[in-house]
Amino acid sequence: LSMLVILGLARNELTTLDKAIFSLQTHLQVLLLNANRIESIRDGAFMANKYLKILDLSYNPLRKVRIGMFFGLTHLQGLNLSICKIERIELMSLDPLIDLKILDVRSN
Repeated sequence: LSMLVILGLARNELTTLDKAIFSLQTHLQVLLLNANRIESIRDGAFMANKYLKILDLSYNPLRKVRIGMFFGLTHLQGLNLSICKIERIELMSLDPLIDLKILDVRSN
């Protein structure tokens, strides 16, 4: 599974993304985590995923976007945070996303 480019884990009732949870999937370009129950993303969860271009976290009860959540995602181009009940986005939490072109935060 280390050569995966697209990984779909939508609707699996995931609640937390621990540090380096995807550390063996170093070639991921698209990661679909929408419609889970993710409330927490630990710092460094995506550190090994430097090639990730699309990350869909929509329909998760994240509530807060923290500094450290997106460390390592310097090549991310699309981030979907729509319908995540986001109440707060910490200053500089999106700074690691230097290639970001699409940010969807609708209906929060």
